[in-house]
Amino acid sequence: MFTFHNISDYMGYFEKSPPLALAGVSAHARECGERHKGGVLGCTVTTEDCEMRRVLTVQSSDVASIERTYWWLWGQCSYPLRIVTAFEYKKSLEDIPAWEKFLKKMGKHKVEHTFVLNIRRVESLLPFAVLLEQTEEVHLKECTLNSLAALERLNRLRNIELRDCWGSVSLHPLATCPNLTSVFVHDFNDSSKLEALGRLQNVRKVVLNRSNMENVDFLKGCAMLECLEVQSCYWLRSLNGLEGLKHLKTVDARSSGIKSLRGLTGCVALKSVSVSECKELKSLDGLSESPNLRILDASESGVQNIHALSGCAALEDVNVQECENLKSLDGLCGLKKLKIVKASGSGVENIKGLTGCMALEEVNVRRCCELKSLIGLSGLQKLRLLRADRSGITDILSLTGCTSLEEVNVRVCENIKSLDGLCGLKKLKIVKVSGSVVENIKGLAGCVSLEEVDVACCEELKSLKGLSGLQKLRLLRADSSGIIDILSLTGCTSLEEVDVRRCKTLTSLDGLSGLENLKKVDAIFCGIKNIQGLKGCVALENVDVAFLRQEERACHRSPGFVDKLQQISFLSLPPKR
Repeated sequence: MFTFHNISDYMGYFEKSPPLALAGVSAHARECGERHKGGVLGCTVTTEDCEMRRVLTVQSSDVASIERTYWWLWGQCSYPLRIVTAFEYKKSLEDIPAWEKFLKKMGKHKVEHTFVLNIRRVESLLPFAVLLEQTEEVHLKECTLNSLAALERLNRLRNIELRDCWGSVSLHPLATCPNLTSVFVHDFNDSSKLEALGRLQNVRKVVLNRSNMENVDFLKGCAMLECLEVQSCYWLRSLNGLEGLKHLKTVDARSSGIKSLRGLTGCVALKSVSVSECKELKSLDGLSESPNLRILDASESGVQNIHALSGCAALEDVNVQECENLKSLDGLCGLKKLKIVKASGSGVENIKGLTGCMALEEVNVRRCCELKSLIGLSGLQKLRLLRADRSGITDILSLTGCTSLEEVNVRVCENIKSLDGLCGLKKLKIVKVSGSVVENIKGLAGCVSLEEVDVACCEELKSLKGLSGLQKLRLLRADSSGIIDILSLTGCTSLEEVDVRRCKTLTSLDGLSGLENLKKVDAIFCGIKNIQGLKGCVALENVDVAFLRQEERACHRSPGFVDKLQQISFLSLPPKR
């Protein structure tokens, strides 16, 4: 006997739709059933635009079966019903009368609902005239149309999408829909016909991706506009026409031909701007009066400076990756809310512009070959992640005082010789310095939270001093390094994996003895002569010390203690002579 309040647990036993006999037990069971990923009789409860809805997604030919389950649709009124119907190809037009009858029945019984039409590969909208009067959202895909007249004066219409449609159609009928709030027109070639969109007084979102236009002047009258997407509009040169739009929050012009952002002047509500891959864009002028701007993506653009960001007090995330002409981060100095800066692969020569960004959590300057110093990061107490691999930095002394630092990546930094600057950082968990010229890692002393260290291919590194007693260290990668012993690993009681492959000067595994959590040791192509150093490693599963040079091979097969380790799944040892 199950209780009703646990009925959602029983629904979880079913991979597909739960049985109707269970879902129909009560109103609560009905809701639990529709929340299941398989839904009930095609209905699922989902969250859309921060609102809970019941969604019924069907093909036009399903109308007969929908009629038979009408009692189910009518019986659940906790959430508004959204019916999404797909009409595809000319044959689907035969289903229209049945749908007209069905929606009339819904209206008669006052079942609250919204209707969405997905129309594909048809040549006229006139057969849909009655259905369109009850439709809030229309998606037209791959249609060959000569007119949108059937859309005129539709009071319920909120959203319209035209994607990959053919035919010379006027967008004027859309301007007659008083409640239209979202327009998506993809790959539209006749820019003169886009001007009709400027008469949409209530439009909130306009998407014109891959459309053929040189400007967006026609939008200057759209006072309520909140979001504009003009991705891959290669002929677009400016955003003039948007100037002073008080409600505009999001602009996405990535991969477009824009040369200036001055058209965004006075857009005080702006929160997000994307101009990535805009090669003709040299400056961010136009954003200086954007006090609410939180996210800027200008990656792979032609920007030469970011001075215009100095007044963007709400800025949290800046992406200027691959901006080869950008030499500094001046413009960000002192921004109190800035959390993330990505400048990898850019031409930045210094990051002094990050001074005073006290909320900064993540900095990415990897592959910044001209960057020599991390001055600008000193004392940033919330910094958690630094990626500076393959950069030109010569030291990491500026990280002293970054007390929240959790991960540092300075791999293949050919000028770094030590890890001084990290000493005593209590939250540091991961350090990657492989491929560098570090001579010692004493700078890791006191990093009590350290879990992973990668010093692979550090040929100048002779010792692991700095790791002694780090009780949370789980993983050490030191393959192809110059270490001569691993005695410093004594006391690293959480160690699970050690990789010292190709450490030709390493002759012993002493230092690992008694590490009860150690599972894997890889020491091939080393000078290891025996594995006595693994005594007491009771969790070992994988040991590989084979392929030694002939003169260094052990004279015995395996010490007796290995025979007691029943859990070992792979053991490769030197053969007996």
